[in-house]
Amino acid sequence: MKIEKIYFINLNDKKNRWESVKNIDSRIERFEAIDSRKSFLVCQKFGLSLNPVGLVSQLYFSMSVGAVGAYCSHYSIWNDIIKNNIKYALILEDDINLDDLKCFLSECSHYENTFDFLQLNKRRHRKRHWWKNFDGLESYVLTTDGAKKFVETTHNRDHFNQVISHTPCTMGLKKSSHCKMNIFQNEFQQDWTTKMTISCAVDKFVGFCANPNLHFNKKVNVRFLKKIGLSGESLTSDINSKDWRKLSENEIEKYMSSNQFKYWEKKLVSK
Repeated sequence: MKIEKIYFINLNDKKNRWESVKNIDSRIERFEAIDSRKSFLVCQKFGLSLNPVGLVSQLYFSMSVGAVGAYCSHYSIWNDIIKNNIKYALILEDDINLDDLKCFLSECSHYENTFDFLQLNKRRHRKRHWWKNFDGLESYVLTTDGAKKFVETTHNRDHFNQVISHTPCTMGLKKSSHCKMNIFQNEFQQDWTTKMTISCAVDKFVGFCANPNLHFNKKVNVRFLKKIGLSGESLTSDINSKDWRKLSENEIEKYMSSNQFKYWEKKLVSK
């Protein structure tokens, strides 16, 4: 596997992180992260709308004002990979561990290339049904074919219908949440047919694209190689302002009555 280009996704107010990484490798280029913290409407510049599917996604985007920008950032890079026919690209978010990155770059040429998407982060993934709750895009390798599948599925995900159901993952919730999940039991049938839209968190989207029940022409071939961790637990998230998993069901129901819940439908552009 020969990595041709390295994208380093970096917000303008976090440029100090770029200063620490820019001289590590000549292939690294700074990608100015799309910032949606003031307005989710930045997605319109990319021809996309915001239409979260399912209550989990609706809560996530309501509480995560940077999530639209995160999706648009990765989506823009996928398009650039396609445009420039980059066979293997390494995509990094700016909160990675730099020592881990250096180690991976020193040995990556020895890895086999039997994938569309190589997940490099060190987070815990469920051994079974990991595609239902794919976690984190801070470090991954993507091929041209993988980028094409992600872009095409962003544009049209009709094939998700009757296959993908975005419901809460109960792993880890017992300690972090008072939510008993009853609030998610009576959802309507999830409809994935809206075109050119952001329908779920970008990392969950990647997992859904790897669901083994999808047609092989649509499915992304994912491999795991735990190589690059986060720089530290103390870093404040650039995406999340709240986490619904830490709320009780009464608190979630109260939140759902607020103006912030599904703010995009109320024509509100900022928190």
